[in-house]
Amino acid sequence: MAHPPEALRRRLVGMRYILLRANEKLDQSSEERLNTLLLFNRTLNKAYILKEQFRSIFRCNNEYNAIITYFMD
Repeated sequence: MAHPPEALRRRLVGMRYILLRANEKLDQSSEERLNTLLLFNRTLNKAYILKEQFRSIFRCNNEYNAIITYFMD
């Protein structure tokens, strides 16, 4: 597999931290970069959505709310 050009690699390196941050803690610039990244990578988009769904389930205060959250998303 070919490596991406150096300019693209430098730009992508910082994006890993954007993926790990909580969605509600992203600033406008980071959110735009994240949306661009997810637009071009479907697999990464699915993984990011799954991560956010797990976060919403684990933030629930009881099992009933977790089940409701799981089925409503």
